[in-house]
Parts: sequence; C-alpha cells; structure tokens
Amino acid sequence: MESSQKEIYLPLVDRLADTARELYDDSLPYHNFAHAVEVLNESMRLADLCTENGIYVNRRVLAAAALLHDANYYQDSANRFKTKEEYSQYIARNILPFFDYDIEEIELVEDCIKGTELGMSCTSIEAKIIRRADIGNVSRNREELLAKTLAFSLEEIQMKGLENIDWDSIVNKAKYVFGIYLEEDDLRLGDFEPTRNGKLCFIADCLDNIDSMARETRDTLIRIGKVTVENIFGKITERV
Repeated sequence: MESSQKEIYLPLVDRLADTARELYDDSLPYHNFAHAVEVLNESMRLADLCTENGIYVNRRVLAAAALLHDANYYQDSANRFKTKEEYSQYIARNILPFFDYDIEEIELVEDCIKGTELGMSCTSIEAKIIRRADIGNVSRNREELLAKTLAFSLEEIQMKGLENIDWDSIVNKAKYVFGIYLEEDDLRLGDFEPTRNGKLCFIADCLDNIDSMARETRDTLIRIGKVTVENIFGKITERV
C-alpha cells in the first residue's frame, strides 16, 4: 500500500475499532472482539498477497467488514432479522456513513458480511477475502483449529443453555459447517495461488486438519485448549 493510502487507512481502522469494540461481548469464548481483530489481520495479509500479484483490493471495505461482521452477535435479533449476518449488515449500513463511507462502499461491506453466512456466495474479491479470513484459523494448524472449535462449542453451550455436548457431535458439526464454507463457492483470489490434489492449498490444509479432529484424545485436547477445554469438559459427556 502506498504511503498516502496508509495515512488515510490507518487512522480509519483505529476509529472503526473503537466503535466496533463496543458492539462485542468479550465474555463470549469465540465471537468476541479479538475474533474481529483476527479477521482484520488475516484479511490484510490476504490483501497484501493480492496487491503483490497486481490485484486491487479496497482495504477500507475490508476493515469495516472485518470489524463489523459479527457485531452484536450476542444479542437475540431473531424477531427482526433472519440471521445474525443480516443484523450485522444493518449495523454496518447505519454506522459507516459516520465514517465517510459512500453508498457503493457500504454495499460492498454488506456483501462481505453476507458472504460469511452459511450457504451464501461471494461476489467480490473483498467478500472472498473476508470469508477466508473468517475461517483462517482452520488452515493454520490443527492445534489452532481444535482450540477455536472448542471455544465455539463452549459458546453454543452458553448461548443455547445446553447442559452437555459430546465430542462426536462437535467433530461432525465442524466437518459439516466447514465443508460447506470451503466447497460451496470459488474462493480463489487469483491464478497465483498454489493447489494440491486439485484444490487450493489452503482448502486442502483445512480439510486435512478437520479430518484429524476425530482422532484426537482427551489429553491432547486438554493440552491444546488450556482454559477453554477445562471449562467445556465439565459439560461434555465422556467420549474422548
């Protein structure tokens, strides 16, 4: 990114982050502000990759979409919106004019947020980046995947009032959800991306990591998940 763009972009991220922070409940193990920041950082890494290969990406759109894609996730909005992503789009639509986003940029941000919803397609390079950044922890390594999966499961227990959940259910749901996210749309950013066995390398890595989940032992999960696993194992029925 050129220096002139950085001068505009970096203060914007700081201002947006201050506002977005108030829209997350950090008592949630997964969909908290730290997750939004993770998505922001990963989306900028992917944007750098695109820029290096001559592909333009609107970083203002990425910043807003990353920071707002799970805004007010903790609130029950079912009486007004069909999905949590739809609610986040509504929030972005009403907040971003105060940050000098024009109509086209706001529509792109909404498209990015919509693209994180299960069953939706990505219609822009920015939407592909946000979708990939949102599940980026799956492809990094299996330990990261396990820790995040357990955090998400603990969050479901808290939000849905569940009493227990077994490891088979966690594994099967992860395979189902991530399988859809990874296979339902073309997530290729450009011809520069390497492939393995006919798939983008990051997708092949994701699928390998997900397949390995069923083989994990309880001791391994406790070592990897640390506090998260200690919390959730009190409510998970014996299996691992």
